[in-house]
Amino acid sequence: LIRQCYDNLDNSDVDNHLLREDIQNSDDFYFGRLPGPAATGRSSAVALECQTMCTAVSAEIIQGFTSDQPAAFEPVGDGDQPAAELESYGIAQVLEDQDGYGVLSAAIDSALRYKNAATLVTIADSTETETETLKGATAEQAAMLIAQLPDGVEAVVKSATDEAIEVEITQTTQKINIDPIDISLLRYRKDWHKSDISDIPFIGIEHHDMTRAGLLELFPKKKDIIDALPATEGSPVYDSATRSKLVGEERSVTSA
Repeated sequence: LIRQCYDNLDNSDVDNHLLREDIQNSDDFYFGRLPGPAATGRSSAVALECQTMCTAVSAEIIQGFTSDQPAAFEPVGDGDQPAAELESYGIAQVLEDQDGYGVLSAAIDSALRYKNAATLVTIADSTETETETLKGATAEQAAMLIAQLPDGVEAVVKSATDEAIEVEITQTTQKINIDPIDISLLRYRKDWHKSDISDIPFIGIEHHDMTRAGLLELFPKKKDIIDALPATEGSPVYDSATRSKLVGEERSVTSA
């Protein structure tokens, strides 16, 4: 998003207070380049605190994405557990096969460098406990089953009789929450990078749950896209009835 904004500044009607110059200044600080020629008799050495801090923070954040299961899908009904596990495994495979962790790390680093972000990512721990009754199982069989449980799953034998063994299973999972932030809300003053930060405004972000309808509000509507299309024969905007139908479908999808 940052690079796209950078490339489209000439065609943008959003006043970002010389964002192009701000991005260049950010790169200069990050890579240790002087913004101009060194003063006579002064050293040209530049500290790399910005790069060091961005790298350190990025390394801490990326740890949340480097587990065997970076995202976990929850079953929505009875019998959905196998499908949810398969989808969770699929996300991990996509990230691994497409160098997804490297892309995430680069995105986090860029967001820190340019003091800009489009998403807020949090990781929430959740614990679920359920009781399983193993009918006709022996103590040895129950112990073997418990030993084969994956990491993050604990089991404790609550009771044992000749007829059945009752086992309490506790599973701890991590869920990634991603909250979109409207990129147009981010504004900077020209002196955002000055050393005195006493009067520089900061953006405070409060974590909150967002519905699918709320998420859709952050993106262009189908009607806006249709309005931008050329009114040539065969296009959706050429026929008014077709256009009304498409706009009506957009409303129904958004309201749903």
